[in-house]
Amino acid sequence: MDIQHTPPLTNNTTDINDHKVYTYMRSLVISGIFFLVLYIFSHFSLRRYFSKRIEYDEFERAYLPFVLCSFCFSISLGAMLLMPITIISNEILVSFPNNYYLLWLDRSLVFDLWNWIYWGVNISLFFILPFSYFLYEAVGKSFFARLQEAAKMLSLVSIIFGGFVLIVHLIVSESNESFDYIPFSYTIISTTGSLIVLFCTPRGFTTLMNMGLQLYMPFSSRQSLNDKLKTYEIEEEVTLSKLNEEEESGSQESPSTHSHYTTINVQQEKEELTTRLKVVREEKKRIKGRLSHSPITRNFLSFFFTLINFACSGYVVLRVLFHLITRFIDPSASSKLIDFLNLEAAADLVVVNRVEAFIQTVVVIYMIAAAFMGFYSNKFIYNIRPRKGDTSMESMVFNTAAILLISSSFPIVARILEITSFDLMGNFRHTKYLVHGSYLYLYKFSFMVALAYRFLDLPFSVQIDSSNFRFYIQPKKPGYSPVGSGLSRSSSFDFFDQGKGSLLPFSLSKPSFKSD
Repeated sequence: MDIQHTPPLTNNTTDINDHKVYTYMRSLVISGIFFLVLYIFSHFSLRRYFSKRIEYDEFERAYLPFVLCSFCFSISLGAMLLMPITIISNEILVSFPNNYYLLWLDRSLVFDLWNWIYWGVNISLFFILPFSYFLYEAVGKSFFARLQEAAKMLSLVSIIFGGFVLIVHLIVSESNESFDYIPFSYTIISTTGSLIVLFCTPRGFTTLMNMGLQLYMPFSSRQSLNDKLKTYEIEEEVTLSKLNEEEESGSQESPSTHSHYTTINVQQEKEELTTRLKVVREEKKRIKGRLSHSPITRNFLSFFFTLINFACSGYVVLRVLFHLITRFIDPSASSKLIDFLNLEAAADLVVVNRVEAFIQTVVVIYMIAAAFMGFYSNKFIYNIRPRKGDTSMESMVFNTAAILLISSSFPIVARILEITSFDLMGNFRHTKYLVHGSYLYLYKFSFMVALAYRFLDLPFSVQIDSSNFRFYIQPKKPGYSPVGSGLSRSSSFDFFDQGKGSLLPFSLSKPSFKSD
């Protein structure tokens, strides 16, 4: 392994040992600072989503699980940044080999970072996150009683999972193959994460394109938005007056004049009016936000984001299709990925394809965003997705585990799809299924099929809403709210909602997620 920016070593054993200590301490200090920054960012990010409507006793019970979730989330952020850091570090090391301010950066440091992330992912998934959940759910008056119960549950779950890993190893492995628990268990976890990325990334591509198309605003739409804003203002005044009438009538009449069923009906009507008022104010705020930007700015941003979406997704499609066809023509062809620790090969890569290094960094970040957008746009995840200021501890543990699972599997996915020119490093190379060419071929083929399905369905699903001049993805079944509106579209453009006296041209019922 070639170590840069270090003085030449002599044959003296003392100098060699000093060099090893210096390299280890430098890696430890820089990695510690890196994880400390990620932890601070993770802590304040999760605080924005943690529920603020909990009592002091529950907050005290959730404090340690929250700290552990913040640590796991920082590990997931580090896993997301592995491939971009590798590409950018290689560019810096080759472009500025003798820069005084970059003496701390070398290839062994990036190699150690991969190993730190690998062990952090395994410890977080197998121990920290399950322990956080069991500690929060443990029943006991004292902290040590709950700690003891959580430790017992974690031990039981670890034994069960260890038995499951052993059974899977006996089924899929050969008889003469040695059994390494940590690499094989991570193989199972990364397989699950890679399958989630496989189906969520194409969905995320179309979701990001939808977000770009939603910014489109024709120049003649401001008058329509102003009219709609006035409609919502009238609806807000009517709803407020009805709420005031209900409160005044309830306070003037004595409880004896009301039956049990009448009281329930009055409460239900108040809840419906409160919900209607909340939705109207949200839609009113959204329209004011749209009116605050000129059509020129919105159309430019729409064109810019749509262009980025098509460019990045097109690069991924062409690159995966090229490797798929190459492997189909010549099944014995091996992947020509660059070893980051090989200085000569990495230097040739930068000199020849310096622009491609930038493109690969942008595409990797884009695919990470698409994977999470596709995951959280799924209808099964909608009820447990994090909400600002209203996320329970159980939901936070689940979301942290899902983010960690996807982010830790993304380097494996990048290696399978070959969207970057660098190979995996460290313990990530021990993933078992990477040596099976049939699995790699099947994964690429499935990714292209899922991507083709989403893109072929996109022209038929994109519609223009003529009432507010906005692009949105048209659902396959009725009763589904357009993305971003929170309202269900009525069949006719009527200013009165039949049966409820609404002045809105929409039905204010809760959106149902019945379409895929």
